[in-house]
Amino acid sequence: MTAQDILQKLAQEHGQLTPEIVIDYASPQDSPLHKFFQWDDSKAAELYRLEQARGLIRRIKVEYVTEETKTVTVRAYHCITPEIPTIDEDGEELTNRGVYVPLETAMSDYRSQLMAQCKRDMDGFKRKYAALKEVASVIDAMDAVA
Repeated sequence: MTAQDILQKLAQEHGQLTPEIVIDYASPQDSPLHKFFQWDDSKAAELYRLEQARGLIRRIKVEYVTEETKTVTVRAYHCITPEIPTIDEDGEELTNRGVYVPLETAMSDYRSQLMAQCKRDMDGFKRKYAALKEVASVIDAMDAVA
């Protein structure tokens, strides 16, 4: 049984799917979902704090004036993957780890990465909302730009 099958079964049994339902199901060591979670509390706590830090960084906004002199509010920092690997305090290379850079740096030095992320975000939006006819014109506009 795949994770998708299990989640579908849980949703049917409970009439909805919540993280709590999934964790309750995954808790036993013989659960097929057990391997998807970090069960060492000290490691899990550190991972959770890292996620909280990422969330804090993403919440910071700045006003940016576009080329058309329109002011928009956007994230102040953008996650990019540097060409030079990031090294942690123990001298270990952190592969595939993104770092956050100021908007201006992302737009100048990492523009191609920023545009690639934009396309991935648009593709994700289209997959998520393709069934809603109310956003068909938005999806059409995205297709015209991409």
